[in-house]
Amino acid sequence: MGPSLVIERFEFQRGGVWYARYFKGLVTFLVGHSKAGKSTAVEALLYPLGLTTATVMPEVRSCQYLRLVFRVAGVRWQATRSGSDPRARVSLKNLDDPRAIEHSLAVTSSKATEMTAGAFVQDLLGLSAAVRGTSRAGLDEFYTTVMALRQNTIAVNPLVS
Repeated sequence: MGPSLVIERFEFQRGGVWYARYFKGLVTFLVGHSKAGKSTAVEALLYPLGLTTATVMPEVRSCQYLRLVFRVAGVRWQATRSGSDPRARVSLKNLDDPRAIEHSLAVTSSKATEMTAGAFVQDLLGLSAAVRGTSRAGLDEFYTTVMALRQNTIAVNPLVS
């Protein structure tokens, strides 16, 4: 297992104003009734990392920019992505090294040699893409599968003790 990803801060820009939400603990649970926005919150955290290319929810799409400040293996990173343009590139910056170059990475790529933002984050975490034959499954496919299962599977199959 690779290093953990610790989210420090989530920022988003709406109407030219930046808003910030801070994560103070190592574990955060999202709870609430149906349609409370739990899925939107998870999408908003994965979106600036380039880890989701699925249809973007209106609350995320209405932001001019989304930014996530996080740590991997003690190194602080910042990921920024346009909310209004799902094809926009993701900007990833190492905040601990002022000399480090800022990476501007595509969310999806048709070139096998081009690094995507999701693949970059997966590499930071020490996760390789799952491979079966010629198909590769990254975190985006995993997220899509889990989010599709969550409503039907978790809601109707309570834990049995």
